Amino acid sequence: MGRLADIPDRSAVQEHETRAVWDRGDPRPSFHVVTDLYAVSLDKLKSITRDMDSFVQALKELVAWRGATALGHVSHIFYDDKESGAFTLLLLLQESHVSLHSWPEYAFVAVDAFTCGPSADPGLICKDIAELLGAQECDVTLLVRGPSDDTNMSVRTI
Repeated sequence: MGRLADIPDRSAVQEHETRAVWDRGDPRPSFHVVTDLYAVSLDKLKSITRDMDSFVQALKELVAWRGATALGHVSHIFYDDKESGAFTLLLLLQESHVSLHSWPEYAFVAVDAFTCGPSADPGLICKDIAELLGAQECDVTLLVRGPSDDTNMSVRTI
């Protein structure tokens, strides 16, 4: 497990690799950041299930701040209990998606952010979500996705 500071942003992929991809018009880099958040604040999770609409609005503002465009969302609160802290949320982005799934009994949240193109940074989106949820530790996997002749750009576990 790592610290929140270990969540990568676009600079985690070497600049020359990224520039070469953009220069030849390749659809990459598309970055997919998969983050497991541990020791998440149970109070924060419960506040989300009490007022999902406010959290969704905050998440839309967060992704906009990081260069993404929210198109819509779907969410579900488990156990029909707004005090449970158990939820799943998918935010559809013009660039792809952000998803969250909580397990309050383990103080754990799985976050997945996938963006295509140069405008949005899924690493910073995940980092912001981790801070918003009060996570103390994280595991992060960065995938660089899409067709390319460059086999050096693949999976990096941080």
